[in-house]
Amino acid sequence: MDWSNKKQVLEAVKQCGRSLQYADETLRKDKEVVLEAVKQSGWSLKYADETLIKDKGVILEAVKQDGWSLLYAGETLKNDREVVLEAVKQNGYLLRYADETLRKDKGVILEAVKQDGWSLIYASETLKNDQEVVLEAVKQNGYLLIYADETLRKDKEVVLEAVKQNGYLLIYADETLRKDKEVVLKAVEQDGLSLEYVDETLRKDKEVVLEAVNQNGLSLLYVNETLRKDKEVVLEAVNQNGLSLIYADEILRKDKEVALKAVEQNGLSLKYVDETLRKDKEVVLEAVKQDGRLLRYADETLRKDKEVALKAVEQDGLSLEYADSTLKKDKEIVLEAVKHCGKSLYYADETIRKDKEFVLDAVKQTNDIFLWRYINNKPTGKELNSILPELKLEKKIRDDMNMRGFKYQIGVNIDINNFDTTTECSAGGLYFSNEKYICNFFDEEYGSNIYEVKIPDDAEVYLESYNKGKADKIELVKKMN
Repeated sequence: MDWSNKKQVLEAVKQCGRSLQYADETLRKDKEVVLEAVKQSGWSLKYADETLIKDKGVILEAVKQDGWSLLYAGETLKNDREVVLEAVKQNGYLLRYADETLRKDKGVILEAVKQDGWSLIYASETLKNDQEVVLEAVKQNGYLLIYADETLRKDKEVVLEAVKQNGYLLIYADETLRKDKEVVLKAVEQDGLSLEYVDETLRKDKEVVLEAVNQNGLSLLYVNETLRKDKEVVLEAVNQNGLSLIYADEILRKDKEVALKAVEQNGLSLKYVDETLRKDKEVVLEAVKQDGRLLRYADETLRKDKEVALKAVEQDGLSLEYADSTLKKDKEIVLEAVKHCGKSLYYADETIRKDKEFVLDAVKQTNDIFLWRYINNKPTGKELNSILPELKLEKKIRDDMNMRGFKYQIGVNIDINNFDTTTECSAGGLYFSNEKYICNFFDEEYGSNIYEVKIPDDAEVYLESYNKGKADKIELVKKMN
């Protein structure tokens, strides 16, 4: 490529305008070459000769292709109305680089805010007070109401345009418009929580309040006290967000229909229903179906109810923690809990945890060998293998087969450290898990390669919490993935 050859350079800049940077100095002064370059990439104006960045024809072509090329135009042309107008049509933000006189030009400002409402901040103070300019800006971005003159925050047309986009912007509206029902309705339709900024008189207006809680139930917080006693309003609120029950009047927290609607929408609202309804089986069942651990908010009488406890542990085995102590001795309930989460055995009564037959049954039903630690956390390899002969143990290893200073291999691996059963998550043993829990061990720390593991019969084993164990020797059978 000969960068002093005009014909070759013309072909090059037609393909990539920025290749003008490699052209011979004489060709960077050539208008024909530079025009072709800026038509392809406005940014190539950066490489044009100083004489051509003062050429209006060249600059116009450049800003048409890319408004940002205005930055490389000669100072006089940054003040040229036609050039700046072309630039802000593409990117309103470029008003920032325009001459002060053009920031007072309504035609230029209107084009800028149509493209990017935020360009209003670079307009002259007089035009920030212009209704037509501000209206155009908030149509493009409602947040520009923040920069509008105080008089325009009293302008209903401007404020309506802003709150249609974001109800929260009612906070910037003049006090008179926060009393205007039409404006307020538009705001709460878009964001129910904008009710916070509504005049007190309209927080008593049922139509406004219903619109707000329908959009966001939590806006019940800002509703006038009289309407928090209104069943229709509260039902609408809890139907949208059950947790809004916290803001309802005390009388309605005792209402079963309201409470049921709330817990159907969000079980956690059981926490806020009246104490009398925490004794209601239908209400509590609805909550624990969603989240078993909500059993903690049920009345003591229902924590003794086997049907309720079963529903809770079916949803989350760990909810066994909140069941009555009598039910923690119930094998059916404990087994159901353990099926869903092996860790829940921790909350079972000690008699259950030490019941060898029960734990063995649980291990076999859940295929979770780590439950055996409640009977014997230091079995031999032979004992472990006899409990679940078909059990698939697994281990994650990095690509280089190195883990904490130990180099693994296919076949039997014997730890170089003395076997340690005094502390968990420590050296002195080769760790393993099983196919049920292997995904709990992150690739970033343990590697992404999963290997099938077997424990030799003569191995020493230590079963730890958090679904893992270690042995003084393990056999890597094959790579699984």
